[in-house]
Amino acid sequence: QKQDFGGHRLTLFTTPVEPMARETVGVVFENSIRLACSAIAWRNANILQLTLEWRSLQPCAKDYQVFVHVYDSAGNLIQQADHAPVGGFRPTSTWKPGEIVTDRIALELPRETARHYRLAVGLYDWLTGERLAPFSESEGRVLLDGRVWLTVPTE
Repeated sequence: QKQDFGGHRLTLFTTPVEPMARETVGVVFENSIRLACSAIAWRNANILQLTLEWRSLQPCAKDYQVFVHVYDSAGNLIQQADHAPVGGFRPTSTWKPGEIVTDRIALELPRETARHYRLAVGLYDWLTGERLAPFSESEGRVLLDGRVWLTVPTE
């Protein structure tokens, strides 16, 4: 459920109708922030509820932005959400080592493409637009173009 208040959009998060798919991600950005896991749930067939669990490994001097990109089956960007973590209430420069920060995002997708897409997330420097290089702990390598691809359940 969404409502607009003077140019500000509020999204009500409720318990998902369908069970959430939880994925251990294990990707580290700049040796200081780990995307530990993600959880995805569907609401009303075309609203994706995404939860990202970030873990601070060491202090961050900068405030990074989170990006969430949704691509259709042809690779076209159909939706995106760029934001400071936790709606701007938890800038990365305030994170303490060992702290877990939970960030929730809701994306409304066109009904004709809902559940038939790919989802990518990452962090970037909002001043320069430069993406942080994610290092995959399981693959032992830096992921290309700063994107972490998440598994999206279709049912």
